[in-house]
Amino acid sequence: MSIESVLENFAVDFDVIRQAPLDRVKGRVVEVGSGSLFRARGSIQPATPKDLQRLPEGQRTDGSIVIYTDCELLTGDAPGTRADHVIPCGSAYNGIEFEIQSLEIWPRHRKYIAIKVGQ
Repeated sequence: MSIESVLENFAVDFDVIRQAPLDRVKGRVVEVGSGSLFRARGSIQPATPKDLQRLPEGQRTDGSIVIYTDCELLTGDAPGTRADHVIPCGSAYNGIEFEIQSLEIWPRHRKYIAIKVGQ
């Protein structure tokens, strides 16, 4: 089974909240510009214990998910960027907000690990 067929058969829609970038102005960190909201599609699964090992120790929670998608999401690792927030639609996670923490790039898709916001 190809990754394309898995993504198509098990995919759900999710909203992505892309937060405004940050910059330093006179020594203070401020938002530059505005954020955005868009819809993407991917397969959302509970994180396995092996997935959780990729996260820093304080972020290894049972409220973690894995997202397989061809959509590019931000982890907040690059200077001035903030991690994207994801809200799954129409699934067991409907309405819960998650923050992208980790990225693995594969030839035809990306694998993200996200943790529940507020944990």
